[in-house]
Amino acid sequence: MSRSGCYECRICWYLYDPELGDDSAQIAAGTRFEQLPPDWSCPQCDNPRQVFLACADATERE
Repeated sequence: MSRSGCYECRICWYLYDPELGDDSAQIAAGTRFEQLPPDWSCPQCDNPRQVFLACADATERE
């Protein structure tokens, strides 16, 4: 999983990776978080996308 461009749910820690998309919501691989439909929600806890935070890139932590 790439850390670049991923977003993490603050409630259940699910990671949305744009390289993988979201099969459960029929979101194609390569879909950036900003391109997700407004009604998209976390596939694990069903919270809205507003509870997601951008993941820090591995290079930012070094």
